[in-house]
Amino acid sequence: MFSTGERRNSADGKSDGASPLSLPPPPKFIQDLQNQLPSLPLPGPFANLVPSSGDDASGQHQDRLTLAWAISDGINNKRWEERWSALQRPDKPRVLILMSETGGGHKASAQSIGEALEAIAPGQLQVSIVDVFVDHTGFPFNRFPKMYQWFSSKPTVWDAVYKTSKYTSDSILGWEEPLALAWDSDFQKCIEQENPDIIVSVHPLCQDPVARVVRRVGKWKAGRKVPFVTCITDLGEGHPFWFHVDVDRCYVPGEAVRSDGLRHGLREDQMAMKGLPIRKGFWEVDTSDANVARLRGELGLKACRTVLVVGGGDGMGGLLSVAQHVGKAIASETEERQMVVVCGKNVEVRAKLEKGPWHPNLRAKVVGFVNNMHEWMLASDVIVTKAGPGTIAEATVCGLPIMLSGFLAGQEEANVTYVVDGHMGEFRPDPKELGARVCAWLEDPPLLAMMAANSKRAGRPSASLDIATSILDVMTTHGRPGSPGLNLPISPPKSEGGGSPEAAAAGGSPPAAAA
Repeated sequence: MFSTGERRNSADGKSDGASPLSLPPPPKFIQDLQNQLPSLPLPGPFANLVPSSGDDASGQHQDRLTLAWAISDGINNKRWEERWSALQRPDKPRVLILMSETGGGHKASAQSIGEALEAIAPGQLQVSIVDVFVDHTGFPFNRFPKMYQWFSSKPTVWDAVYKTSKYTSDSILGWEEPLALAWDSDFQKCIEQENPDIIVSVHPLCQDPVARVVRRVGKWKAGRKVPFVTCITDLGEGHPFWFHVDVDRCYVPGEAVRSDGLRHGLREDQMAMKGLPIRKGFWEVDTSDANVARLRGELGLKACRTVLVVGGGDGMGGLLSVAQHVGKAIASETEERQMVVVCGKNVEVRAKLEKGPWHPNLRAKVVGFVNNMHEWMLASDVIVTKAGPGTIAEATVCGLPIMLSGFLAGQEEANVTYVVDGHMGEFRPDPKELGARVCAWLEDPPLLAMMAANSKRAGRPSASLDIATSILDVMTTHGRPGSPGLNLPISPPKSEGGGSPEAAAAGGSPPAAAA
C-alpha cells in the first residue's frame, strides 16, 4: 500500500522524513494542475508528492478527487455560469428544501419546516420541497426511495451499508466525493431551476453536492452568496454525511448530535440545538385530562387505559406480531382496556388485525394511514413503536411512555439509547416479552407517571418554528444584498413549552435553551 501519512514538500520528491515506500515524482501536468488549483489538494499518494498550499484558512471542505473536479469544471463551468447569469430575479424570497423519501421522516420534516416558514411569514415566501434524487438525477439514483425500502427490509444488508459509509467517511475510501461528482450537474440544474435565496437540506446525501454548487456560484462574476443550512433529522446520533464545514448553519436535535458535529469539523457557532422538526399538529398540544376525554370521545374511544401501537407510515417494524402480543397481554379479566393500532399503508396487516379475535374485555381499534396522529397520541397512555426519530420526538411532546419494539440496524440504534437512558421507556425486541412489559406498566401507575414526566421534559414542541425563525435570520443575514424583503413579526408564533432532548437523557431539569 502507498503511505499517505507524510507530506512531500518539493516537486523533486524529497521528503521531510523517511518513507516506507519511495515513489517517483508525479508527471509534470499534475504538478502544473496543482499550481493552478492551489486550494484543491490532490488525492491519494499524489497529495504527498506535490507542493502543498497548506491548510485552507477558510475552513472549507478539502477535495480528494482533484483531477476529476478540474476536468468537470473545465468542461461545464463556463456553460453553467452563462445559464446562471441569465436567471431572473424572483418576486418573493425563495426557500428550497431538499429531501428524499428514503423513509417518512425526511419528507415530514421538510413539510413541517415549510409550514413553520409560512406561519412566521404568511404569503411572503415561495417554498419549494424537492425530492432532488427522484426529480433531478438519473438511474439508479432516481430509484432511491424504492432502493431504501428494499435495503431497510434486509437489516443485515442495511447495517453493512450504513456502517461502511459511516466508518469510511472522510477517507480515501469515502463515498461522499464520488457521489457528489456523479450528481454535480444534476444538483446544479436543480438549484438553477429553483433559483433560491436559501437552501435547506433535510437529507444526509445532500450536503456535499449542494456545498459545491453554492461555492461555485459564489465565485462567478454574476453569482451571489446562496446561504445553505442543514437540518438533521436523526435523533440519537448523526451520520458523518450530515456534516459539512461549509454550511452556514447546522440544526441539531440535541447534545449527542452536536458532539458528532464537533468531531466532524463544524464550529460551535455553526450549530444550533433546536430539536427535531415535528408535524404541525404537535406544535401546540393540550395534555389536560379534559382534552384527553374530549379527544377519546371524538375518536370513538372509551375512557380506559389505552395503548397505541404504530408501525410508521409504511406499517413496518413487525407490526402484526407486536400488536397481537400486546393485545393478548393487556387484556384483563377485571378491567376494560383498549388498544389502537395504526397500520399506515400496510393494508394486509390491517385486514388481519381487524379480524381478531380479541379478548372480550379488550377493545381493539385498527386504523390505516392517519393525518391526526397528535390526537391519537394525546388520547393514549402508552405508545409502542419502532425507534424512528420522528415518532419518538412527537411522543415526547405528548408526554407518552415509549415502548420500543425494534430499530433500523445502524441508523436507529442510538435512538434506543436515547429513550432508555432518558428513562422515557424501554426496548423489548421480543413481542411476547414486550406485551408482558406493557401490561406491567399499566398496572404500575407511579412508573407510568415517571416515564411520562421524563418524556414530556424531553419534548420540543417549538422545534419547527424555532428552526424556521433561524432559517429566515440566516437568509436575511447571509443572503445577497437587496434580496426581496420580508415583513416579519418581532417573534415567531408561540407553542406550548417543553424541555430539551438532552434533558431527559440526563434525568434532570432542562438546561438553558441553545441559541
